[in-house]
Amino acid sequence: MAARLAAALGEVPAVEVMRAPQANSVFARLPAGAIAPLQDWSFFWTWDSRASTVRWMTSFATTDDDVSRFTVGVRHVTQSPARGPS
Repeated sequence: MAARLAAALGEVPAVEVMRAPQANSVFARLPAGAIAPLQDWSFFWTWDSRASTVRWMTSFATTDDDVSRFTVGVRHVTQSPARGPS
């Protein structure tokens, strides 16, 4: 699922996937102003705040719908950092 998440988020213009996932994590760089609104909506770690790098995790319970929903939310917030996903 991490590979699916990385592929989906790689198509979001404001997101830079740092490297192909090796396990269940995706490291990505995104606009600094988008991090807090996304964290208000969905829990994840800021990996390096100076570089606006975050770590997104998947698990055995992550579904295709989870990946789709998260990608839509990331796309929404990165296009309008003042607003969180609906």
